[in-house]
Amino acid sequence: MKNHYSRWLLLLAAGPLFCQCSKAPEATPETDYRQAGVKLMQQLTPQLTGTWDLRRVVVKRLGNDYYQKRAGVTKDTVFQDFAVLTLAPAVASRYTPRDPQYGEFEGTLQYSSKVFPVYFALRITPEYASTRQGPQAIFSPGLNRPAGSYPLDVDQQFLTDLGVLQDNFYLEATPGQPRMVWRGLNRGVDRIELQKR
Repeated sequence: MKNHYSRWLLLLAAGPLFCQCSKAPEATPETDYRQAGVKLMQQLTPQLTGTWDLRRVVVKRLGNDYYQKRAGVTKDTVFQDFAVLTLAPAVASRYTPRDPQYGEFEGTLQYSSKVFPVYFALRITPEYASTRQGPQAIFSPGLNRPAGSYPLDVDQQFLTDLGVLQDNFYLEATPGQPRMVWRGLNRGVDRIELQKR
């Protein structure tokens, strides 16, 4: 008799495992990051091309950061009318073959009385590719020259130490608007607010 009840209890306990008839959840469509990147770069290229004023560069002081010390940053700082950036699609691609999912730009950065060649490649962020929300792209602006080709001058070193060059940024741009924001990711630059001329 004990054995009979044990079987029933076992069947009752295992029953729900075998009797569940639920519909499998529908798979969410997979995001085609490459295609989303191509589409975004087609939208951003005409918007970014032109001359931009770096109206405000907002720097957050980091504890004992060597580079900020070298740049002379001792507290949270806001630089007004900092520099002028001129951008155009890059003539020569750094990708072989050229890949349209990356928005490659080159131009000049006029800081103080000097003009420096610059380059960066935009890449769509995964969040924006899948939800169309958040920052559109990530990039790292740098000097457009071969790495290690010559030492940095004082102004180039300041721009690098500050984090305006050679740092990672998120790009936030609203279609049709003559403004964009670069949000710093690694060093002390919190954001750079740009206004198109």
